[in-house]
Amino acid sequence: MTAIEVALLLDTLLLACLSAALATIVGGSFALLLTSYRVPAPRLLQLLLSLPFLLPAVVLTTELQALLGATALQPLLRGMTGVVFIEGMRWAPLVMWGALAAISALPAEEERALRLLPPGSAALRTRAARVRGVLLRMGALVAIFSMTMTEVAGYASVETIGTRIVARMTLGEDLQAWWLACGLVVVSLPLLLVVVSKLLQPGALAVPTVDGRAGLATDSRVNFLLWVFGSFPALLLIAIAVTAVPEASTSREALVEMGRSLGGVAIEFPRVLLVGALVTLIGWRLADGGHLWFAALLLIPALLPASVVGIVLVERVQPLLPASLDRWPILMTLAGILRFAAVGVVVGFIARVSLPAAEENAARLLKPAAGRWCVRGPRAFTLLAAGVLIVALLALGEVESGLLLIPAGHPSPALELHQLLHFRQDEQAGRLSLALAIGGGGLALVLVPLASRRKR
Repeated sequence: MTAIEVALLLDTLLLACLSAALATIVGGSFALLLTSYRVPAPRLLQLLLSLPFLLPAVVLTTELQALLGATALQPLLRGMTGVVFIEGMRWAPLVMWGALAAISALPAEEERALRLLPPGSAALRTRAARVRGVLLRMGALVAIFSMTMTEVAGYASVETIGTRIVARMTLGEDLQAWWLACGLVVVSLPLLLVVVSKLLQPGALAVPTVDGRAGLATDSRVNFLLWVFGSFPALLLIAIAVTAVPEASTSREALVEMGRSLGGVAIEFPRVLLVGALVTLIGWRLADGGHLWFAALLLIPALLPASVVGIVLVERVQPLLPASLDRWPILMTLAGILRFAAVGVVVGFIARVSLPAAEENAARLLKPAAGRWCVRGPRAFTLLAAGVLIVALLALGEVESGLLLIPAGHPSPALELHQLLHFRQDEQAGRLSLALAIGGGGLALVLVPLASRRKR
C-alpha cells in the first residue's frame, strides 16, 4: 500500500466514525424522546422517521440532491460533509430501532419508576444510561457498514477506500485490490472488537412487562420537534411521488409500469425475508451457544465492499454449481447472507443478553434444545423479528453484488433503479422508487406490530 492509499484508508475510517456518531446521536435521540413522552400517532411517526432506511441509498441521495440542490443547504450534500450527512441520516433509523427495542426491554419496576419522575432530563439520562451499551454497539455496526461505502461516496464526489478497491478490481489489478481489502479489515478491527466485546452478559436487560403509554408526560415542544423531523422524510416521499406522476397521454402505460414495479418488489420479498430469517437465526444461535469469536468471523464480510464478495462468489463458488441452477438467485441470496451477517450477529447477541438472569438460570435446568426453543427463543422473538425486517430491507436495496450475481430474467428493483437513474430516466425511476418505498413500508407495517406482541 502506498502512502496515498494509507491516507485514503484513514480518511475513510474518519468518515465512517463521523457518520456513525451522527447516526447514533440522531437515532438514539429519536428513540429516547419517543419512549419518554406521549407522542400523537407514534407508529406513523416511527414509520416516517424510518423512511430514509426504507429507501435504497441511491434514491435517498438523488432525491436529497434534487430537494436541496438549489438551496443554501446544498453544501451539506457535497464532499465529505455530504457523505457524513447522508450516511448518518440513512443509518439513524437502524440505531433508533435498536434503541427502541432495548428501551422496551427495561425492567418493569424501573420503567414504572421512570414514569413517575418529572419529565425531562432525569428520565432521559436514566434511559440513555441503560441503553448506552446497545447504542455503542449499534454505532460500531454502522461504522463497519460505512467503511465500505461506495454509492453515497460516488454521488457526493468523494473517493473512499471502497471505491478505490472497486476501481482496482475493475482494472484487473486484483493483487492491489486485495491488499487494500486486507488493510480495510485491519483498520476496522477496533470497531469489530467494540461490537463483540462484553456481549455475553445475561440479565443486562430484562424482558418487558410494561406496555402502552400510561404515565408518560406530554410535551408540545417534543411533539413539534419530532414531527418537524418526521416531515422531512414525508417531503422526500412527496417529491418521489411528484416525480413519478406521468403526463396525461402516458398515464395508462405509467399505471401498468407501476404495477409491474410493485410486482417485482413483491417477487423479491420471499428471497429477502429468507435472507433476513437465516441471518438473524444464525446470529441468535451463535449468541445462544456462546460462540463469540466464531460470530466475530461472520462480521468480516461486512468490512469488504459488496462487489468484492460478489467477485469471490462468481470466481470460486459459481463454477461448483450445476448449470441448471444458474437461473435461480442462489448466489445473490448467499451474498446477502454474507454481507448482512453482521446485523444478525448483533441482533442475536442483544436478544441474548435481554433475557433476565433468573430465567437464564432456569432455562439451563432444561434440556439444551428445550431451553433454547421453549424459553429463550420466544423471549427473544421481539428483537429477532426486528432483525429480520432490518436485514430484509438491506437485502432489498443491495445493488453492488446484484450487478455480478443477478440471474437473467430475475427482477432486481434496486439494480433496475440504479440503471434508470444512471440514464436519467427520472420519471420511471420515481415510480420504481415509490414502489420500493411502498414495499419497504408495507414490510415494516407487517413485521413491527408482529414484533410488538409480547408475552406478558
